[in-house]
Amino acid sequence: MPRLIANVRPNPQPMRKLPNHLAEWLALGYSKKMASAEFLAPPPAEFIRVYHFTSSQHGQAAVRLKRLKVARFGDANDPFELLALNRHDRAIRHLAAQLRDDYNDKKGLLCFTRNWASPLLWSHYGDRHKGVCLGFDVRRSLVSEIDYADKPLRRRLPDDPETSAIDDGLLDLLARTKSHHWKYEEELRLFIELASAVTVSPLFFRPFDEELMLREVILGHRCDLDLQTVRTGVGETVPNAVAFKARLAFRSFEVRLNGKTRPDVSNGSA
Repeated sequence: MPRLIANVRPNPQPMRKLPNHLAEWLALGYSKKMASAEFLAPPPAEFIRVYHFTSSQHGQAAVRLKRLKVARFGDANDPFELLALNRHDRAIRHLAAQLRDDYNDKKGLLCFTRNWASPLLWSHYGDRHKGVCLGFDVRRSLVSEIDYADKPLRRRLPDDPETSAIDDGLLDLLARTKSHHWKYEEELRLFIELASAVTVSPLFFRPFDEELMLREVILGHRCDLDLQTVRTGVGETVPNAVAFKARLAFRSFEVRLNGKTRPDVSNGSA
């Protein structure tokens, strides 16, 4: 008896061609929604492309001076920074507050995310889409991923806890643990010893170097900076970076490249 062959309905939609470099990004573990994969090649495997949102004013200053402002835990928008311990006991509450203050006096952080396609991040950190997003290649070994927790952490502490008795492993865990409410940020952090930072009192800065390399300058879709002027400035200070403008996607609730501003990467930039 002849074997029946199921009817196969032809797909009316033509197969979409993968963006130019998406396969390369996917091979390195990036999301298939990586917005820059449409037109830029990924960094070498020992680096990771990360993004920092800011206002247009601060973004211009960062590019011109080739440095990023170091954030302080005490000024963060999450009041639970460094307070991820379950503080059910008064002694633990006292210890947690002391740990937070001591750590804040010694270390700061640079905050990044994995992609620039989120309209929420543009709204919350990119001056409501009027700001800019800076894309960096950062050495992977320096970057810490955030652990998003449903509940505060329970840890066994010394009977008479003092900050000096707390091991560095717990401090590191507290510095990269946040509530699950922040998970949408997909945050990555670069911790900075304040003693080694550039100081412009009372602020601290981390200069661009071979471990923090600017690669992309993205203007929000409401940003009123002149793109050509930005490109000229970027070319003078960070010639390996590209500048372009974002737009709202037509078929999704995401942010995408404004095709009219697609950068020319034929010279190997980014």
